[in-house]
Amino acid sequence: MDIFVVFILFLFAVFITLKIRNKTKINDFSSLEQEIEKDFESEFDYLDDGELSPRGMEELVKWAEDDLIEKRFSESPVIDDVKRF
Repeated sequence: MDIFVVFILFLFAVFITLKIRNKTKINDFSSLEQEIEKDFESEFDYLDDGELSPRGMEELVKWAEDDLIEKRFSESPVIDDVKRF
C-alpha cells in the first residue's frame, strides 16, 4: 500500500514538474518573440500602418544577404582549410 502511495506521489510530482516546465517554455518563447519584434522595429524603418517602408525593406534585405554570406563563409570547407594555417 505504501509503495502505491509513493508511486502516485511520484507521478504527481512529475506531472507538476512537466506542467511548470511547459508553462516556462511558453513564457520564454513569448518573451523572445516580443524582444525580436522590438529589435526589428528599432532596427528597420516602419510606416505608420506597421508595414516596412521601402528603406526598411532594403535594410532588411541587406541584413539577410549579409547574414547568408556570413553563414556560407563559416560553413565553407575552404575557409576551414585557410583557418588552419
